[in-house]
Amino acid sequence: MRYAIIGVGGVGGLLGGLLARSGAPVTFVARGATLRALAASGLHVKSMMGDFSVTRPQLCPSPIELRDVDVAFVCVKGWQLDDVARELAAASQFDGAVIPLVNGVDGTAVVEAAVGALR
Repeated sequence: MRYAIIGVGGVGGLLGGLLARSGAPVTFVARGATLRALAASGLHVKSMMGDFSVTRPQLCPSPIELRDVDVAFVCVKGWQLDDVARELAAASQFDGAVIPLVNGVDGTAVVEAAVGALR
């Protein structure tokens, strides 16, 4: 399985970091300062499960550019969800499953409305 992590904060950073540490291929979708920091320094995780780094993470600047991914975990803030869901729906090279990991009661419904219930 090939994974994408959209939103590399506390949830996305930990989940993506653990997947990458296990050897799974992971693409991290980030923008702006986060993208620049990941490109320059990699991902550094400090957790109760142990500290580790992903020194050269695979990066992507936008969900619309995803390709060769089986599962995308959406780990963004609620206010970012509409835009991310629309970009996933428009990603012509991505037809994998989408799993929203966002706070709130309507995150799944927002993603489902954009990409379809089967994804």
